[in-house]
Amino acid sequence: MSMRRIVALLAVSAVITLTIAGFQRAASTTQPSSPADVAALVESSLRCPTCQGMSIADSPAPVAAGMRKIVQEQAAAGRKPDEIRAQFVDRYGDWVLLTPPRRGIAWLLWLLPAVTLLMGIGLVAVVATKRREEIRTDSDAVLATALDVYASYRAGSFIPPATPAGERLEAALELLTSVDEEGSCGAGIVRRQALSQVAAALR
Repeated sequence: MSMRRIVALLAVSAVITLTIAGFQRAASTTQPSSPADVAALVESSLRCPTCQGMSIADSPAPVAAGMRKIVQEQAAAGRKPDEIRAQFVDRYGDWVLLTPPRRGIAWLLWLLPAVTLLMGIGLVAVVATKRREEIRTDSDAVLATALDVYASYRAGSFIPPATPAGERLEAALELLTSVDEEGSCGAGIVRRQALSQVAAALR
């Protein structure tokens, strides 16, 4: 999986998580001020038993109309939204709620976006770590090859080819040789830089 795709999945998961959190806050802070508001709130939260995925507020089915009538009567009697919903849950079960209750197994429906987000973050961390290790391994292998070539060059058993690439390699090897022979303050840093130039010339 590419990094771009992982980031896209994380973005989608974050949006879902934030959206659900927003709905939760809105639901918890909304206080209906009239029986009509109570009825509208409850009707939008109850699932129509005969219309897939529709609330009784939107469903044209007769059973939904009957449920709306009950809701309106209960709201007019002063019952709270949760009390009215409980009556339908007793009859139909938790399924009748468009927003699943946050208890038992239903918690999974609320936690899934957050879990997906955390899994995505973990996956990004694993991929990034693996990539760094691969880069480090490749870099170590190239530097080891550069050291071998340098040792052969100093021993006289390796002569760079007479090509532009060979000339660049020879110049880098000469620089590394001069650093080793002269030695100075900060020579370690300069040597690493020279060795990196040898490695780059070998690619």
